[in-house]
Amino acid sequence: IVGDRLKNIRLSKKSTQTELAEAIGVTFQQIQKYEKGRNQISLKRMLMMCKALNIHYRYFCNCILDDLDRHNAAQSNSIITQEEDYVKQCS
Repeated sequence: IVGDRLKNIRLSKKSTQTELAEAIGVTFQQIQKYEKGRNQISLKRMLMMCKALNIHYRYFCNCILDDLDRHNAAQSNSIITQEEDYVKQCS
């Protein structure tokens, strides 16, 4: 999700992967990996990208929090299902 947002904002700013990579001191291949979700983006790199793209860090934080909420909801549903299965077995 963060990778998708990175790609969307980079394209909207008409920046290439190479330009962004040079601005933050990595290779364009690393930017590709970030955008495809193959590598996680460190906080330091994320802040550098925000500066290079002239965006607020919350642009990424909101999607990270949304992803975390979805993950937590999925975990809660899994726990409830496990509890229901246990109750059924005990009945």
